[in-house]
Amino acid sequence: MKIFLRCENSRENGNSYLFGAVFRTLRNLYFTNLNEGLKKIVEEKGDQILSLDSDFNQDIQNKQIEDLIAQGVDALFVIPVNPMKVVPALESAKEAGIPIFIVDTPIYDENLPTSTIASNNYNMGVLIAQDLMKRKEKAKIAILHYPFFSTSTIARVEGFMNTIKDLPEYEIVSYKTDEENYENIKATVREIVRKHPEINVIVPTGDITAMAAISTLKEMKKDQDIFVYGIDGSPEIKKLMKEGQIEVSTAQAPIEMGMTAAETAYTYLEGNPIEKYITIPVVLLTDENLDDYGVATYK
Repeated sequence: MKIFLRCENSRENGNSYLFGAVFRTLRNLYFTNLNEGLKKIVEEKGDQILSLDSDFNQDIQNKQIEDLIAQGVDALFVIPVNPMKVVPALESAKEAGIPIFIVDTPIYDENLPTSTIASNNYNMGVLIAQDLMKRKEKAKIAILHYPFFSTSTIARVEGFMNTIKDLPEYEIVSYKTDEENYENIKATVREIVRKHPEINVIVPTGDITAMAAISTLKEMKKDQDIFVYGIDGSPEIKKLMKEGQIEVSTAQAPIEMGMTAAETAYTYLEGNPIEKYITIPVVLLTDENLDDYGVATYK
């Protein structure tokens, strides 16, 4: 679906654009890369962007959005901490006539954003499932779904589960979900491996979870028995792939995502139609193509 609406903006008054961007965190390479993508397009146009770190706190993020509204930004880029609890601040932005571009993590209310720009999270799950079916004739699987409320991680789980749902030889023995906390995930991995010694595959929904699983399995001397997937294609996961501690990961492209989000905002502000939902492709990384995407950064 294409959107054609446009509000009055700074350019119409002879000024440069001022954009606001609120990030779940800016202490993570994925999000700093995404910010680089946004800034690249905005600065090339001679405009300004205020990028704010919400420090994983939705109350802080909502206050930041309210502050940016008060500053009269021409558009907002929002990477939500929590896709449900961000809604009141987004409603305020919409009431103020400010275009909202949701980036990376879709929200549940599809009517609030002007456009959503995100990875093809569903396909990440599909790619993992397809690779698993090529590698193993059967599997006992543990899914580690963290954080449970993220629309991105939910889509990854759906993609994986829908791909194997009619194949009883690929059995989900354990499904765990909660907030994303490294030490808690390690404790969960210890618990499920002891309770279900038959598990031979772990499918995480994020790289922090994957790294917690790998670390725990090494401590338990089970790392040779259980196959763990990467998911985001972070430099940390790529390093583990180079070291042979992990064999496969899907990969996202945060710089491309940021650039696409900024380009979409400009298209909208210039009065041109835009897509309501824009999907950024993902890839499957193996030892065969890892070097093509660089180890020290995201795809």
